[in-house]
Amino acid sequence: MLKKILVFLLFIWFSGSYAQEVQTLYKNKKILATLDSIKIDSVGINPIFFKLLDSKSVSIDTSFYKVNFQKGKLIFSKNAPFINDSITVRFLKLPDYLTKEYSIYNKNQVVSNNATLGSLYKIESNNFKKTKPLDGLETSGSITRGITIGNNQNAVVNSALDLQIT
Repeated sequence: MLKKILVFLLFIWFSGSYAQEVQTLYKNKKILATLDSIKIDSVGINPIFFKLLDSKSVSIDTSFYKVNFQKGKLIFSKNAPFINDSITVRFLKLPDYLTKEYSIYNKNQVVSNNATLGSLYKIESNNFKKTKPLDGLETSGSITRGITIGNNQNAVVNSALDLQIT
């Protein structure tokens, strides 16, 4: 009986501790500010929620950096006063299903159009005389199509061809 109570209490304790772990898309990351481009995350970033804070937790002006939200990259300008200092990035990751790349074909098996340019051949011969099969005939005309719709009747499609050959 005591073993059953102990197992039950351990089960409740583990399930309660596991329930406290919440997966969130909001992230905080400390990085070192350099002049190189910095990859913030492997997926895209939501441009609505993005903040940079310096070491004193003061918001950094947007004139000191540029962000490529689709690739998740951050680039600082040369005149930024916090270069070689640690900064905090607060951002919202886009969900995986929005940033996942979907493709019908396997990218490793697709050959680019430029791959076969070296092996193309062209045979030229002056023996052939370029002639039209019905040389000397001139054609002109028009094709007319129309749709008639009435109140108490079905739709009717009309078509006409006017062709003149001389």
